[in-house]
Amino acid sequence: MTSTSETPRRRRRIWPWITVVMLLVVLGGGAAAVAAYPRWAAPYVEEALVSRLAARVGGPVTIDEVTVDYGKIKVAGVVVGSEEGAQLTLDEVTIDFQREGVFAAEATITAVEARGGTLQGSLAACEALAQRLAGGSGEPRGEGRIKLAVDSVGVSELKVAVEAEGRGSVRGTVDARFSPADDRLELKVHRASATAGSRRVSASAIGTEVTLARGEDGRRAPAFPITVTVVGAATAITPKIAVAGVRGRVELKDPALSELSVELAGGFSDERATREEAATDEPPKVWSLAGDLRRDLSAGDLQLRMASFELGRVPQALAALPVEDSADATVGGRLDIKFAEGKAHLEGDLEVEGINVKHALLARRVVPDLGFAFEFVADVDPAARAVAIDHATVRRGEVELKLSGELIHTAEQAGRHYTVKAEVPAVACQKVLDALPMELVPGLNGFRLDGQFVANVAVDINFADLDNLVLEGKVDLDGCKVKSAPPLVAPGRLSGPFIHRAVLRDGTTRAVDLTPGSGSYTPLDQINYVVAAVMTTEDGGFWRHRGFLPSQFAKALRRNLVEGRIRLGASTITMQMVKNVLLSHERTLSRKLQEMFLVWYVERVLSKQRIMELYLNVIEFGPGIYGVTNAARHYFGKDPSELTAKEGAYLGLMLPSPVRRHVHYCNGELTPAFQTKLDRIFGLMASRGRIDEATYNLYKDDPIVFDRSDLDTPEVCKAEIKRLMDARHTQRAATGLLAAFADEALPEFLDEEEEGEPAGDPIDGDPADGDAGGSPAMDDFMMAGE
Repeated sequence: MTSTSETPRRRRRIWPWITVVMLLVVLGGGAAAVAAYPRWAAPYVEEALVSRLAARVGGPVTIDEVTVDYGKIKVAGVVVGSEEGAQLTLDEVTIDFQREGVFAAEATITAVEARGGTLQGSLAACEALAQRLAGGSGEPRGEGRIKLAVDSVGVSELKVAVEAEGRGSVRGTVDARFSPADDRLELKVHRASATAGSRRVSASAIGTEVTLARGEDGRRAPAFPITVTVVGAATAITPKIAVAGVRGRVELKDPALSELSVELAGGFSDERATREEAATDEPPKVWSLAGDLRRDLSAGDLQLRMASFELGRVPQALAALPVEDSADATVGGRLDIKFAEGKAHLEGDLEVEGINVKHALLARRVVPDLGFAFEFVADVDPAARAVAIDHATVRRGEVELKLSGELIHTAEQAGRHYTVKAEVPAVACQKVLDALPMELVPGLNGFRLDGQFVANVAVDINFADLDNLVLEGKVDLDGCKVKSAPPLVAPGRLSGPFIHRAVLRDGTTRAVDLTPGSGSYTPLDQINYVVAAVMTTEDGGFWRHRGFLPSQFAKALRRNLVEGRIRLGASTITMQMVKNVLLSHERTLSRKLQEMFLVWYVERVLSKQRIMELYLNVIEFGPGIYGVTNAARHYFGKDPSELTAKEGAYLGLMLPSPVRRHVHYCNGELTPAFQTKLDRIFGLMASRGRIDEATYNLYKDDPIVFDRSDLDTPEVCKAEIKRLMDARHTQRAATGLLAAFADEALPEFLDEEEEGEPAGDPIDGDPADGDAGGSPAMDDFMMAGE
């Protein structure tokens, strides 16, 4: 049995609706005491009603007008207030009664009906008002002159606005009917809405039937279980997508609402549906939810089913997704949840077919016909904000990605810990390539592969100990062999002379003729000191790795997590060569996937010397200044073979941001901060053996002296920098694998001006030389501003 002390707290949710019914019962009983008065006695009736109501509620009561007729009393403009702040108004109340005889002083009240009005205030205040109205020793019986035989007490079109002490609110228009004979309350709320924090739920209609029973304290309370029916409900599940058109029932098992049973079905819409007071066009039913649940998650079993359906059936949701022309795409799946001891065990699957994805982070163009199957088993601990993935498998075609691990995502960043293992079981290399839509990797069109591909990666990220971050494993392409390749990347072309054209940020092009004697090409053995410089600033392990530096991936990830943004990319010289000669500078997953494959490829078909030679002859060293030959002439009026060691170091230091750093040329001198950077780089070139001690001592104090032949005026020079930086076209190789793509602009955040942070970043030392600790003085070297 529920104790008296617990009763008020547990009954709070129903009191706003009982308040209105109790008022009508009290109003009818008060009217009964004076119902036998003749029509001219209306003032006495009004006075009696006001006094009796005021005595009962302990607050102000006003009535605009009372009209007494044979068999009927009409009361207009009833306003009842409470000391706690709740207020109930009724526009019109009609009380029906029957006289025992024309001259008899007896009458029987048969019905009380109210139409229009408002109930507003806090939940606690409404509860207190309802308890006062329901309390007392019963209504006066008119000293034997009046009989109460009320068949029904009804209210319609009552607007309710109740606040739950800062925890949310409830609003809607209420129709209610109470049958005193069996203490049964029928309740229906139209255009209902409830908020709790940022969460909002709306419904076209919510209805229930409640039987009221007197408890040990003598007060009426709902008898449980209570079944609530829902029509046209909606709530947002993401900022853009909502479940909507929800129909079904929710059964409340007990007064504390600690146990529920649900049977609901609905569709999807956009978030606007949750802001509409009434939904006339309901989405088709595409999902269902059924089962039992304890609110504390100590027990329960829920089944969510979503039959495969075409996205065109839910146009609002379709419009909110990053897709295009995907009305025929299908999605479907299931999710089974078992609750125990506050935790949840999940088993489910999802299948998506035919979605055409349009998202700037994915690719420049729409990626069509994406589909995959996803199956998983996991355990969720909401209190710990933890998910343990027993296993999960993503399938596309004949390729599987298997995942397992644990994700702990606490509110405080220091408590977060992610451990994940990913594996791609052995599969034919060509099957992997076939599983990637060509619109996602257009540069790989034409490659045919033999062999087997496997991959396994393990990540352990503990935000309380990022110094010991783990990123290990292998993406093994070594078992793959290239049977054929597109002509643009054939070894014969890349090893021989060709003309490279690059598209600038303003959409114009520059050409570099990679033919001996062309005047814009310099063989590697005739490039003085620049190789030593870029080995120091860009990629210290170039001659020893195969295009990637896995150890640097972990360092880059650690630095990105510490700074809370993507800053370091561990980009090797081979990766930069591939990006500049064959691809583009766009920051998309599409480019990265193509870049990774092409790096693996060129490292196997080209010599290291040729990769370095291509890199130095096509890379941008300033605004529209492509290749080391043009750069040496522009900055110093020399051929690359004539550069001093200090001048070579300067050109190497230009590469992370060639357009911005051209400002030193505009000004005719280096800033003190940039001079310090140059001196540090020059010192590292010597300490790492890339120049000998004699060369270092010979040039260490030499200033950088620019050849000013190409300079118009400093102002014009700086204006050109600003113009290019403000331009929004993406730099790319016009003669590369993406040449067929339109030259449209990308959003600013997807367009790289910088070449990317180097793999051999001086911050972390030179991994190839074994001094990964680096020098403390260099800790802010690459981070410092201009």
